[in-house]
Amino acid sequence: MTFNSGNFWNLEKDYYSEATNAGVGKYNTYQDFISGSKVNSNLLNFEFEDPFNFIPSYGSSVDFVFEGMNSDYGNGYLYVHPSAMNNIIASFNLNFQYRSDSEAQRIIQYLRDRDGYKQFPFQTKERSGLSSANAYQSLYSISPYFIQDFSCFSFSNENEYEGSTSIAAQFVNQDFSILNIKNILKVESMPQAKKDIIEEYRKKYVLDIMPSYSISRDIETRNLNFQDPRIRFQRGNDGINSQKDLTSLNFENIDDEKLLKILAFFLFKMGQESFSFTYKNPDPKTAEFICDRISHTYLYKGSHSVTVTIQESPIRRRLEKGNC
Repeated sequence: MTFNSGNFWNLEKDYYSEATNAGVGKYNTYQDFISGSKVNSNLLNFEFEDPFNFIPSYGSSVDFVFEGMNSDYGNGYLYVHPSAMNNIIASFNLNFQYRSDSEAQRIIQYLRDRDGYKQFPFQTKERSGLSSANAYQSLYSISPYFIQDFSCFSFSNENEYEGSTSIAAQFVNQDFSILNIKNILKVESMPQAKKDIIEEYRKKYVLDIMPSYSISRDIETRNLNFQDPRIRFQRGNDGINSQKDLTSLNFENIDDEKLLKILAFFLFKMGQESFSFTYKNPDPKTAEFICDRISHTYLYKGSHSVTVTIQESPIRRRLEKGNC
């Protein structure tokens, strides 16, 4: 990877060869690819040098964490702001189960060669093997994520029995911010129906997809403590907004369409924009919440589970013009 002095971001990658991608009908440079592939309705041809193309097993998961810092203004009023420009951390926790010795050796050697810091492309379908209508699938690492640039932070392997090895690896991308978060789920060359779902759910304020019955809910209370050395603690009111709900919402056995809706709803709020959610009996309540983490697990083909952690906000918070 080469650092381009004076540029806002690195516009060259070792794995994107201008010689390989020369000619008409191709993205000739990485700069052309990284911009054009997101906005072109007809995706041009492109080819990575030695991409990671091994298909993970079911049980693999993807986590999104929105890193932020809290400014406390008292009475339960917090302002959550990004801790850095690129505050969206995507972690792919991948399993490669029961692989032959030959495949396991190739996976392990590939990851060893990257030394834990070198970036590489994760692409399971090459552009050249797809029709124009399905060309967008070459931009996936694993569906529905258009994230392909990773570093492997750690990996391990276990010999299940002779000739069979299972590998676990963590791929991390730290390149996303408010400027490009839409590219996690959306490119212009994807089917219009999918784009419509994303646009509808990224703008929603009320969560209209009910989680599975299992909801983990903690109620955090604030109070003032007073103590005299001669007596026990005395506790009193600490102003308004003295109670805050901390909740994990579980969405079990959801299909691909519902997964896209849930991801669009939570991802585009970036851990900063609040949304409305209503608890049902036995303790009904409607309040504002902020999502700070999303965990998505691939159960089997067309079936997923998603867990989101949310915390109550005393006021409604919106990004500029209500959009990301």
